[in-house]
Amino acid sequence: MNKIVINTCYGGFGLSERALKALALIKGMAEESPERLRVWQYSIPRYDHDLVEVVEQLGAEASGDSANLEVVTIEGCHFRIKEYDGYESVETPNTIRWEDVGLDPVETYRPPIEND
Repeated sequence: MNKIVINTCYGGFGLSERALKALALIKGMAEESPERLRVWQYSIPRYDHDLVEVVEQLGAEASGDSANLEVVTIEGCHFRIKEYDGYESVETPNTIRWEDVGLDPVETYRPPIEND
């Protein structure tokens, strides 16, 4: 099982100032400017152990102004984050509805009906 951070409201992923400072301290970036840290947060992988830990420890206080960050657990290590207007959800190979190409195309082919 692996943990990742997603945003569960419309708006977009973003850390609060408190969470950003805590994460920067852990990562050895505490001396960076606030502007640089705000940009840096978007390059952190969502599965980053330190990011997950900060969000778990701070709870709702980890979320930025337009965010509601949550830690979700996934099976395996393959995932993708789907996003719509900032609201994120997670897809894994087990949750994707796959369509299979028919093994025998002749069985599924229906010729057009001809009108007389």
